[in-house]
Amino acid sequence: MRGYRIGILLCALSTIAACGDPTAPGKPDGTWVLSTVNEQPLPQPISFVGVDYKILAIVDTLFLTPDGQMHESGLGYTWSSLNPNILVSLADTGSWSTNGDSVNIVGSNGGVDIYTLRGNRLVRERSPYIRKVYRRAG
Repeated sequence: MRGYRIGILLCALSTIAACGDPTAPGKPDGTWVLSTVNEQPLPQPISFVGVDYKILAIVDTLFLTPDGQMHESGLGYTWSSLNPNILVSLADTGSWSTNGDSVNIVGSNGGVDIYTLRGNRLVRERSPYIRKVYRRAG
């Protein structure tokens, strides 16, 4: 009976070791597609300039390469009472690094955006007003 219990214990331990730590942060490299802004489907405002101008995202994708490079490709449009609905590119390049479950993305302008990796979601709390959630593609 004791040998049976030891066998079950060893089997359980090897299963746990094979699966890894389910709470450990994953690797952020890959393709990430913007799914919601402030818990709402797109298009949604992602940038405000004053009270009468904003940029609304239609689609946005982050490509994080294993060597720490970031490429962003997206499309949005402006909203303003003077010039509504002008299409704009949401393109950028830069780099990324991790610190625990935080993913720090440095854009071409030198600004740092901090995301939190939560399974298949990459969440950015830009300000108290804009929360962007990207989902891993594929």
